[in-house]
Amino acid sequence: MSLTPARLAGLKEVLEAAFQAEQARLAEVSGRIEAVRAQLDALHRPPVPEAGQEVSATAMAGANMRWRTWVEQRRRRLNEELARLLQEKEARRADLAAAFGKLQAAEAMQVKLQAQARQKAR
Repeated sequence: MSLTPARLAGLKEVLEAAFQAEQARLAEVSGRIEAVRAQLDALHRPPVPEAGQEVSATAMAGANMRWRTWVEQRRRRLNEELARLLQEKEARRADLAAAFGKLQAAEAMQVKLQAQARQKAR
């Protein structure tokens, strides 16, 4: 089975689609990473009591302690999620690099076939 220009064109289409799919996967993971980072940034803002609401110092102290506990638990979960996503992003980058390499190889093969065809035509 020899590699014809038509078969190579079909292979290139498949490889291009695979490359674009990998790009989309990487973009999706990057978006999720940004969302988690935004949530982590939002945790730095302290809670603000509603306007007109009178809160005793004791109630405020209890609320602050519960808030800090919740924030630390939430931050821990978000950091775990961020670490997992960063690891996934690196795997996606490797997949993208492999897909790009295959596409580049197919393009090089196409150039070589075209050069051979021109040489035969002479």
